[in-house]
This record gives sequence, C-alpha cells and structure tokens, in this order.
Amino acid sequence: MKKFLTVLLVIAVMFTFSFGSAFAYSDAQLQNVVDSHEAAVKAIQDKYDANLAAINRDYANKVADKTLQGSNSSAAWKAACDVALEEAKAELDKELAQAWNALATAEAAVENPKGWDIGNAGAVEEGYVDVNGALGKLTTTALKEGSIDAGKPAFDAALAKVQELIKNYNLEQFVKDDNYNNTGKSSYETAVAAQTDALALLASYKYPAQKDTDVYAVYNITGVGTLGEKESGTFYDKIKNLKTTATLKTDEAKIAYAKSIVVKDIKAMIEEQREAELKVQNDIIFAQSIASKPDQTKIDKANAEIEKINAKYDAYAKVWTYRLENGTYKVTESNGVSYIDLMYGTDKIAYLGCFENNAFVKRSTSDAYDWANLTKRLPLADGEKIVGYVADLEKEAAQLKATIYVDGDVAIDVDAALADAIEETYMTGAKAALSTVLTNSAVHARAHQLLGTTCAGATKTDKVTVNGKKYDNVNEWTADGYSYGNAATVRGIKSDVRAAIKAAKTVAEAEAAFVAAYEKYDAVLTIAEQKALFTYSGSLYKKDTAAQAELNAYIQYKVALLSDAPSTDVATKITNYFGIAAVATMTDAAFKDSYLGEVVDEASLQDAIAEVKAAVDGIKSAATLKAEDKALRDKIVASARPATLANKDAIIALYDEYLDFADYCKMVGYTNSQSNAVVGLLTDDVKRLAGLEKDALDELVKAIEKDGKVTLDDRANVEALVAGMDAYNDLYPEYALQIAKYTTQKDYEHLIFLLDVDAANKLIAALPAYGATAAQIKEARAAVDALGFNGICYLNDTMMTKLNRLEDSLAYDVEALKITAGSTAKKGSITVKWTVKGNAAAADGYQIWKSTKKNSGYKKMFTTTKTSYKNTKGLKKGTRYYYKVRAYKTVGGKNVYSDWSNKAYRIAK
Repeated sequence: MKKFLTVLLVIAVMFTFSFGSAFAYSDAQLQNVVDSHEAAVKAIQDKYDANLAAINRDYANKVADKTLQGSNSSAAWKAACDVALEEAKAELDKELAQAWNALATAEAAVENPKGWDIGNAGAVEEGYVDVNGALGKLTTTALKEGSIDAGKPAFDAALAKVQELIKNYNLEQFVKDDNYNNTGKSSYETAVAAQTDALALLASYKYPAQKDTDVYAVYNITGVGTLGEKESGTFYDKIKNLKTTATLKTDEAKIAYAKSIVVKDIKAMIEEQREAELKVQNDIIFAQSIASKPDQTKIDKANAEIEKINAKYDAYAKVWTYRLENGTYKVTESNGVSYIDLMYGTDKIAYLGCFENNAFVKRSTSDAYDWANLTKRLPLADGEKIVGYVADLEKEAAQLKATIYVDGDVAIDVDAALADAIEETYMTGAKAALSTVLTNSAVHARAHQLLGTTCAGATKTDKVTVNGKKYDNVNEWTADGYSYGNAATVRGIKSDVRAAIKAAKTVAEAEAAFVAAYEKYDAVLTIAEQKALFTYSGSLYKKDTAAQAELNAYIQYKVALLSDAPSTDVATKITNYFGIAAVATMTDAAFKDSYLGEVVDEASLQDAIAEVKAAVDGIKSAATLKAEDKALRDKIVASARPATLANKDAIIALYDEYLDFADYCKMVGYTNSQSNAVVGLLTDDVKRLAGLEKDALDELVKAIEKDGKVTLDDRANVEALVAGMDAYNDLYPEYALQIAKYTTQKDYEHLIFLLDVDAANKLIAALPAYGATAAQIKEARAAVDALGFNGICYLNDTMMTKLNRLEDSLAYDVEALKITAGSTAKKGSITVKWTVKGNAAAADGYQIWKSTKKNSGYKKMFTTTKTSYKNTKGLKKGTRYYYKVRAYKTVGGKNVYSDWSNKAYRIAK
C-alpha cells in the first residue's frame, strides 16, 4: 500500500502540472474530469486488491492440499508455498507499477480529457482516456504454476543456518603462537583460512545445482544439546585437529602425567641394570666368602668393580634426571595419538611414550621403556664423562672467582654463566665453554638467547622465557605470510630490536627491548588476519563489497567519459589490475597483490579506495598513449650510445620512465608496441652500465688481493667494495648472478674485523698487570667497544678478563678520589671549580649537583670532563646556591662514584 500511495502522489503532481489548459472548462465540467480520474485510479487499485485476495486464497488452498504436498513435510511444503506467494506478490506489484505507467501514458495522449473510459470493451470515444489498457496489466491471480519447490526453502534454510554457524564459529579459541603441522601458520591463522574458504564455497552454491545435503556436507551439527552432539563436514575436518587453549591445558596435563611416570620408570630401569651388574660381582664375593680358601684378590677386584658400577650408574641416573627435569616437552598429534617427546631447543633428546584413548601407553619403541633405545640416546659410558665435565666447569667457576675481584654483580655473572654451561653440557653431552668475560657476560649471553644466535658463551634455543612467558626468539620472527608493507614493517622491527638488544647494558634492558619489539611484531597483521577483518565477525565485514561497488562504479564512470578508450575492455583491465574482487574468493597471494593488500582497518581501507580512484582519474585516451608511446620510443632511440658511467643517471631515469609507462599501459590494457619494439636498446644500455660497474669492482678486488693477503691497510678498499656491491645489487638486481664471485666481499669484511680483534687483543696484552695508566686502559676499552656486539664473541677471554680487572682497578681509584670545590660569583653567573687528589685520569667525568638548601634538595645540573662549571641559568638574584661535585666512572654498564666534595656556595648577583 505504501508503494501505491507513493505512485499515486507522483501521478497527482504530474496532473496538477498537465491541467494548465483545463481552466477552459466550467466548474461542473472540471469536477467531472477530476472525478473520472479518481475513478480510474480507484478501478486500478480495486483490481490490484482483488487479484491480491485471489493470490492469498490460492496460497491457502495449496498449503492445505495434501495431494500437492506429497512426501514433503508440512513445514517444508509451507515454506515452499511461502516462497511462491512472495514471488506472486512481487509479480503483482510489478504489474501495478506497469498499470500506473500505462494510465499516465494514456492520460498524456489526451490533451484536454473529457473523461476516463473504464471497463468499456468497445472503442473509446474521442477525448476520453482509455483506462482498460492499464487494467489489463493486472493479470496475476494465483501462485505461478510449477513455482512451488519444497527443496529450495530447505536449501535456503540450510544455507542461512550453516553460513551463520561458520561465521560465528569461535576462532579465538585457537592458539595464535604455534606452528601448526610445520605449515608456517598458527592454528588460528589456519582456522581463519578454513572459515574464509568455507564461506566462499557456500557463497558459490546455487539451487538447484546444489541441495541442502551439499550445504550440510560443508558443516553440520547433529544431536545438539545431547551427549551425542557431533560436528561434521569439510570445514570441521580442517579445524578439528587445531590446537586450542583447552588442548594446551590438556597438553600440560598430559606432560605432567607422563613426566611423573617416566622419571620414576627410567630411574627404575637404570636401577634394574645396576642390580644386574652388581649381582655378578656380589656373587663372586659370596663364592669366595664360603670357599675353604677365599681369594682376597678376587674379592678386592670385585669390590673395586662394584665402586665403578655404582659410579657409572650414579652418573647415568644423574644425567637422565637432569634432562627429564630441565628439558622441554613437546606433544605431537597424529591419527588421534598424542606423542610425548623430550626436547632441548630443536633437538629431540628422547621419545617418552604416547597417549592413546586418554591412556598413557608404554611402547617398546619408547626410549623410556627400552634399555637399548635409552642407551642409544645416551651411551652408558657418557654419563660419567658428562658428570666429569660438569665438575670441571664448577671447578673453573670457583677458580675464576678466586683469581679476580668479585663483587655481587660479578658473582651473579659467573654463576649465571656456570648455570648456562651446565645446562648445555647435561643436555647435549658435550662440554660447554664457561665464559670468563665477566663484564656484561650475562648480558651478552642473554642477548644471544633473545636474538636466537650463538657464540662460545651462549646457547641458541627457539623459545626464550621472559617474565615467566615463552616467546619465539628474534630469528624465529618471520616476514612470511605478510603483505608487502607489513613484511617490511616486520623486517624493520627485527632490525631495530637486534640493534637495541646488542646495545643493551643490562639483562633487564635487553629483555625490555625484546618484549616491546615482540608486542609490535605481534600487532602486525598477517595476510590471514587481514582477510579475517572481512569475515562475518571482522570489523570490515561487508565493507569490501561496498568498496567493490564504489570502485567499479567509479571506474565505469571514468571510462564512460572517454571518447577514445585505450582498450575495448579498459574497465575490466583496471578492475583486474587492482584486484577488485570479493575477499572471500581471493587466495592469500591474490589478496597480497590487490588494492586491499595493505588494508588493516577502516582508515586504510578508505586510503586504498582513494589510491585506486587517484590512479584512474584522468584516464588517458588511446591517442594520448599512442603519442606518449612514440615520444618514449624516440627518446630511447636517441639516447647516446655506447652507454657510459657519465650518462648513467639519464639512462636509469629513462629506463624507470619506460617501466612506469609500461605499467600504466598494463593497467588500462593498452599495448605500448612502439616503445616495446626498442626497449631492447635500453636494456642493453643498462646491461652495459652493469658491466662497467662490475669492472670497477674487479679493480677493487685486485687492489685488495695485490699481495695475496688482507691487511688493515686494505680497510678503505674493502669498505668501498662492500658499499659498491650493495649499490650494484640495489640498482641491477636482474644482473646480480653475473657477479656471484663477489659474494666473498663479506669475507673481506670479516677478515678486517678479525684483524681489528687481533689488534684489540694485542693492546690488552701489552697493558702492564699493575700500573697501567687510565689512558692506556681507556684506549684498549675503546678498541673493544669499536668491535661492537660481535667483538665479545671473538675476543680472547683471558684478555677480556684482564681488561675488566684493570677497569675495576680504575673504579677503585675513582672511589678513592678526594675532591675540593670552591666558587665565585659575578653578575648573572656562579662559577664552581674543584681540585682532585688521586688518580684523576681514572674518572670518566664529574657530576655537579645544585640546591638552594645546604643539606637537601640537590638536583643534578651538569656533567663534564673539565674541573670547572659556569652556572648561568636558573639563578635568582639574592638567592644562595649550594654546589657539590663527585667523580664517576662507568664499569660494566654501571657507574661507580667518588665521595662528594665539600659544599661550595655563593649568593647570586
């Protein structure tokens, strides 16, 4: 009825305008005309109402007709009739619109109507409006024959139900930091992809090509709310084995249960083997003890063997106990079985058993229940070697503490280094190195762990624990699975955090930098997470559809403005170029290449839409592109040849111009045949430039290798080679394979680095053990610091220990300094000067603190290496200011200080 009233209003307005000449009628005649028009409108509405009533009666009869219902359920049959009813109503509404249009056309054909002919079967009198044609448009009085199909509503209901179930599936239950089946994707990412694929598949289903059974084959739940509730379908098959937060807790429980059994059983197995060997020796002793003439030599030998056996099995049990208590446990699911492995980093130490049907199974293949397997993992004799290595490490640590100055921090460093070395020794079986580089050794080792790298004093593990939470180390952070922009962001985060961790002065500082970077890394959306924004529960749900419609309309509009299109299917070409399609139908690669590739929120979606619009604004005509193509061809042909390094910039700029033009032509579907015909000349020019630059690199290599060895004198050439190689590969990536022999340029760089390490070692070695000056020590420290983080990995441990001890001695000298301060005042300034008694060269500098009170309120004002300070700011005339000074030195990332000077004071003038 609302639709009818709207149409009626339009017609009334129209006739108000068209009756401009009706004022020639008398009032009575005009009233008759108006009445006749209203009668025509009523006649059409009455017929519409009558037809609608007939449709409803036909609907009611068909719903009640059991013969028509056949084998269908009452609900399915009624739903099918409902669909047919809506279709019939829609058809009748369309006919009504056609009737109004027919009436308006008939009225427009009669300039000054005398009246309206309604229901007359004969000819219409001249001057009258024929309403019969409009009434004849209203023909639908029943449900369309054959339109009732009980399968369609069942399909529609199933489709709507399953789509909602999949859209609302709780994906947040899946773990986001695992690597599901080594696919490089987490369980969560895998679930998001499965959801997207399932929804895309359902969106492609059309009745009658697919039935409700096809829909339920994608996903279904039966027995809802009962013990027999069951999920099924292709979507469920893809997610049923993914790890959830619940399975993680289950894994923890399985590990704890298995561990409690395995520790006990392995110890029992070791004791069983011990008892078997001891029995042999005890039998010898017993036999001799009851013999008429006991052989004491045999008894002594047996007792000695018993000691050896006990030592051997004590050590073996000790190693396995350590491994079981300190290793990490991994649960692997396969065919419904949970396998439990003992791990150290990425190395499997032992297979312990499995859970099958929620019961822990002891299989003969398990290392925990088979002596041959256990000793294959760790030979019996190796137990004593490992325990011996650990004893050696403990002895080394004790000697280290006894031979150097040890304060609380240094003791912690030694103990931490010892704990790391013991762990590596027990878990790998090889003796680890105990780092004697005390200053920042704990920081250095921790930095390696966080970075996922290694050196003599640090062991690499894939997982690191910070503040009780496990993380992947930095090396495990991958840029795979991200859009181009987000991959670059990840690489930037990794680069920044590597520098920050290497520069850290304390473990806490390194860990804080790591956690802050991880939070940034974790916040960067993967392609799967970006696509998930467009799923039902995503923040951009349906907005990609709106964006497609908006962009397609915009592209069509811009193309329509062209009188000379660059191609016959330019709109399609542009649409495909930008990848304007439904997200649900996109592969990850297609999404990455589409205009949505960098979309992470509503704002970036709008930016992407704006970028596409900007790209298609002012689409060039075919004539324009043809002219530009010819001009570019002429420029390429006219370029000076042969190419030289002198005109390198012009050649590269022309090549970039060609690439940009070719890309634009690709976007609009234009074939740039003229420039394409001569681009070979340009690529030859670029290839020649690459060859010329390669020749320059050749000369650098010759200069470096002129005497068959690399020395520090070659540093400048090596740095030039490295810089040249980087620039070359940036500019000529397509020709990089032509210079494969220069991959050794990093070796040259490393050789220079090793020479710098050797020089630093020699500087330290030349320092006298006692009496080294502060300048000498600082020079050696500067050489060490110049080597950066990697220097600690290569420097001689003994030399570093010596340097640390000498720096400690400077710290004592700084702490022993006596400082006397004095002050003078002039208008607008107060100058503080001080004298230093003791080894002033040991100090890195001095801190000046200031207050308006003698015994409180001091704040640090300035740091200097001089022995004076002029205060010109923050002074108020007539106010007395107090100053005190102390020396400081930075040792191991921490400051040590002298005592405070006396308090010097002056009244500001």
